Amino acid sequence: KYGPSQGIAAHNDGENFKPRAAIVSLNSYAVLRFFRPEAATLDSPEGPSAAAKSPSRGHEVGSVLLEPNSLLVFAGAAYEELTHAIDPVETESIEGVANWDLLSPELRAAGQIKREERLSLTLRNVARVQCVVDLEHDYVAPDIREEMARRTVWWRRAISQ
Repeated sequence: KYGPSQGIAAHNDGENFKPRAAIVSLNSYAVLRFFRPEAATLDSPEGPSAAAKSPSRGHEVGSVLLEPNSLLVFAGAAYEELTHAIDPVETESIEGVANWDLLSPELRAAGQIKREERLSLTLRNVARVQCVVDLEHDYVAPDIREEMARRTVWWRRAISQ
């Protein structure tokens, strides 16, 4: 949950979540900006993931307007080579966003957005998950076991779509 002028520092989502990320943005607009980190960061001994720790955003290479109730999925170079951020501002220009042609005529005419409280859900593929409960061997009450199994089936169906 983000306040109207709350931003997100430039970062990448890291090696553990490859190959893509999905952002569901609810309630308000925000401009997500993509940056090419400085070469020194990419060439560091820690590798590209060090860009997430870099205080420098590098060179902006593009932006996307996250509309209320929208989904953005990014992969490839946008995920692996660039960092992304949301500026800590309450009002911002939307001129030059990559999805400009998809915006309503009214929004394009305004040329800027005023942010309100925004809820953001980021969905990532987790490469390794630690199992806390072993349903095969650990004792779990039957009603809880049934609910966990139901949720597992639901999540597997949801993410396969």
